[in-house]
Amino acid sequence: MIGFPSQRQVYFSPLNFMLDIIAVTLIFSIPLSAILGSIYIKSKKLNLQKAESKRLLELLEENKQIKSRLESLETIIAGANLEMLTSGSLEDSEQVRAQIQAMKKQSRFRLED
Repeated sequence: MIGFPSQRQVYFSPLNFMLDIIAVTLIFSIPLSAILGSIYIKSKKLNLQKAESKRLLELLEENKQIKSRLESLETIIAGANLEMLTSGSLEDSEQVRAQIQAMKKQSRFRLED
């Protein structure tokens, strides 16, 4: 008879059962691993963006501080130049040079001549 198998042809085999379980597991594990992988990558990108924005804020704050220091130095130098121009005496200019040399030695940053 063609069609349904007879009782003798259909039997339960542990090997066939294991192969079926492995096949189903593989079929569902591929999309699951893709989903988990994309979640992992997104979380790493988010952490990296947070770290970058934190570093950017730190750099902006440091930039403000450096600008403030530079403005202070410009004010000091401009004041020293103004004093030298208005005083006209050689002794005053020597005194200003001595003050500038003392500031160079005391400053946090080394100033080049």
